[in-house]
Amino acid sequence: MEAFQPAPDARVLDIGGGDGGLLRELERRGHHGRRELVDLASGTDAHALPFQGAAFDAVFMVRVLGHLHRPALALAEAWRVLAPGGRLTVAAHGPEHLAGVLNPGKAGDFPFALPGMRARPFEVRRPVLLSVENQQELAASYGLGHVATGVLHSQLQLTGWWQFS
Repeated sequence: MEAFQPAPDARVLDIGGGDGGLLRELERRGHHGRRELVDLASGTDAHALPFQGAAFDAVFMVRVLGHLHRPALALAEAWRVLAPGGRLTVAAHGPEHLAGVLNPGKAGDFPFALPGMRARPFEVRRPVLLSVENQQELAASYGLGHVATGVLHSQLQLTGWWQFS
């Protein structure tokens, strides 16, 4: 969160945010701007967002693209609702995974451009230490019964674009 904390009054959209944990954390950290959640469980579709264009200063898509049947369309919708100068942040399993999700079967390196995008890419990597309990919770969120046996040292990779005006 420290790397991508939006301005306190920013208009924020979380696509695929499940129970709204990211938005609650933003509020806890002092964010008082508009916060919207789009998730299939709430009946909204990431492929056809119910918002006007340029409605948000920050759009988050955390661990969601790989679960969508048309991820490139959902990304285009996120881009449509992003205001000029806004930031689209996509959390995936790194740039190669993101490229593979958006262009299945084609090798791709980050940065890559999407049609109609006037943006510059960014990539942030942060070390992550997952306890046995954290690993079990993560496995359960994917419906897996994996039992961790030790601490896991890993890395979180966030990839995204800053939109030009």
